[in-house]
Amino acid sequence: MWLIYSLLIEIWTHKTISNTLKQVEYFYDCGFFEDHKTLVAVYNDFINLLNDLMTEARLAVKLDNNANPRG
Repeated sequence: MWLIYSLLIEIWTHKTISNTLKQVEYFYDCGFFEDHKTLVAVYNDFINLLNDLMTEARLAVKLDNNANPRG
């Protein structure tokens, strides 16, 4: 299974990020978040995800949940 996963390529563009942020805003506007604190937590998690993706791109490896190279 790891071999298949390790061969996958993810393509992220500015549109991917923009669309994700718009979706979060839409869900907030529709009342799907309990409060503003939850919205901030989602944004912070998204920022962390982007940082992880930039690290993976810079190192040319996929990282596990502990920021260790996989495979």
